Amino acid sequence: GPPPPGHRHLVVVAVVQLKRPPGRAMVSLIADALLDRLVGPYARLGKRKLDLTGGSLLLKNVELRHDVLDGLGLPVAVRGGEVGELEITVPWTKLRTDSVVVRIHQLSLLLAPVCEAEWDEPAERKRAAAAKERELAALQARSAGSGTPAGLASSSSADERASKAGWVERLMQRVLDNLQVVVTSAMVRFEDYSHSGSPFGIEVAMDSLWFHPAHVDSADAAHRAPTAAGSSGGEAPPFRHREVLVCALCAYMLQGPKLEPEPARQPLGLAELRRRLESSGMAVDAPAAMRLNENACMLEPVSFAVEVRARPGR
Repeated sequence: GPPPPGHRHLVVVAVVQLKRPPGRAMVSLIADALLDRLVGPYARLGKRKLDLTGGSLLLKNVELRHDVLDGLGLPVAVRGGEVGELEITVPWTKLRTDSVVVRIHQLSLLLAPVCEAEWDEPAERKRAAAAKERELAALQARSAGSGTPAGLASSSSADERASKAGWVERLMQRVLDNLQVVVTSAMVRFEDYSHSGSPFGIEVAMDSLWFHPAHVDSADAAHRAPTAAGSSGGEAPPFRHREVLVCALCAYMLQGPKLEPEPARQPLGLAELRRRLESSGMAVDAPAAMRLNENACMLEPVSFAVEVRARPGR
């Protein structure tokens, strides 16, 4: 029934704090870290100003670094590389659960034996210094993973910097664990003018590749990780199970008439790279079916899926 006269109503106001998206400064910090991981080691960006804070970034005609394969210790050198379009999509409000998606369209790479290069002393010094840096980084990573006592740190300021950077590093690892990479129209050519009686080239091409965590079923950022059972924080564990889907991978040989008369002894600019790759009469982004018609394939177009499982603790 109605309350008695003079009765006062008690009104309870509940204040619900909504989860806010990351602040501008935090987004900028994470965006720079993402670009350093995803673009910096592979692309020559020159004076381009990159900004991922809006959630997406589209770059065209991106030149690949000429030292991109140096860390593998292979007897080949990069003579040129290009990505026609590079797009990165970042779901800022759901960064811990949804995928960062990297889309690479029209990837081309030209390789040659190291022995065919002209001697470049400054480049060799730079390559040797980079190798030493990689060895030092690997040594530091092993030391960090072995549980080195904190008391052995060089100074308290170093500990503070490490603590400050730690959360960004953990978030970066989370992003990389949940990363999706979509590649369309990719081609790698190896040219050899010194190990046979006549020049020859080998091209490996594919229509597409999709690298993704195993739980994701489409190339879209809006796919959340399954929450671990019994997790108090509701945050899923890092992904260690991934899949790679490859569509129309093929390989074929190019004989002398389809190659330039002289080897590429120095890294090429983008215009010269495109001209050299298309001198065989095949467009860089030609589909596998067209390549099969124009060349005697060593490997006819094949599509397949591969599961990748990391070892425990990796």
